[in-house]
Amino acid sequence: MSYGYYPGCYALARMPQYDLSARSIMRKLDVEIIDMSDAPCCGPAPIKSVDYRMASALSAQVLAMAEKKGLDTIVTLCPECFSSFMKANVGLEEDAGFGKEVKHLLSSTAGLDYQGGVKVKHLLQVIHDDIGLKKLRKDYIIRGFEGLKAAVHSGCHFSRFSASYHPVGLEDSRMLDELVEGLGIESVYWQLKSWCCGAPILAFDRDLSCKLGGKKLQSAKVSGADCIVSLCPYCQMQFDYNQSIIEKKVDKRFTLPVVLFTQLLGLCMGFDKKEVGLGMNRVSADAILDFME
Repeated sequence: MSYGYYPGCYALARMPQYDLSARSIMRKLDVEIIDMSDAPCCGPAPIKSVDYRMASALSAQVLAMAEKKGLDTIVTLCPECFSSFMKANVGLEEDAGFGKEVKHLLSSTAGLDYQGGVKVKHLLQVIHDDIGLKKLRKDYIIRGFEGLKAAVHSGCHFSRFSASYHPVGLEDSRMLDELVEGLGIESVYWQLKSWCCGAPILAFDRDLSCKLGGKKLQSAKVSGADCIVSLCPYCQMQFDYNQSIIEKKVDKRFTLPVVLFTQLLGLCMGFDKKEVGLGMNRVSADAILDFME
């Protein structure tokens, strides 16, 4: 299997343990990746809110670069990037006028043409669908967890239904839950599972962002979870890096480890905590190692 690898700006700049753990597991899974380190930003929501066509042209530029390399699929770590590429593909395919404008921007600014058809996948989809959980457990998992309870958080961009993406189960996709459960971890019910983490509004309303984050952390805590498992670098940043800020704002202590699914999977595949960047997490996640068989 060969994929264009586009981890996303945020993951590379703020979440190096995500890229580190992802590369570790892909290498062991024999997933061939072609780095797209020369590609621009995906054209995320902040750019879309100012100029949707230019944001779409940025997305199309990344897809066109993959197409030029002879790649038919891009894999990303970031649900925001995933969503941006999906929306660009759908917009170009379904709206001829929009497609013409975006392709003109792409040609005039980057000198590229995009024929369409480059597929986009999140790394979780590659593991869940392309490799398959049965093969994963049979051929690659050498350790597991026993007694660990996790609040699974897929995030908005990956799990919510839109015109460009139709997740299984609509707003409660169980893809991440199934992977976690396959590692011997109990995915607990928590009431605010589908709520936004609050990260998108942190820049302009810190109080509201912290209140949302605090309610989510409290919901995970009262569910009996020993940790939160995430797949979104923004959500990971909010729950882990910003947890101490949230605690001060809401006057509560959570001390709840937040781990990326790639870190958990890497541990179960035999990598040590350094190889999956567990020590890079702000809230110590060493306690979860006590649950490993």
